[in-house]
Amino acid sequence: MRWTGWATLILGIWVLISPWVAPFLGISAVWNAIFAGVLIVISSLWSLFGEKPPGGSSI
Repeated sequence: MRWTGWATLILGIWVLISPWVAPFLGISAVWNAIFAGVLIVISSLWSLFGEKPPGGSSI
């Protein structure tokens, strides 16, 4: 399902920018959101545009 990859990308972008949109109280929460957002964005881009196995869909 291709739409789940796009939804995950949007979620990752939201997590990445959330410290500036909804300010957090602690610096560790800010870095946690940035780190998690980057990981989510990278994994969703990999699932959307990464190499698929020949003749089948990836799981």
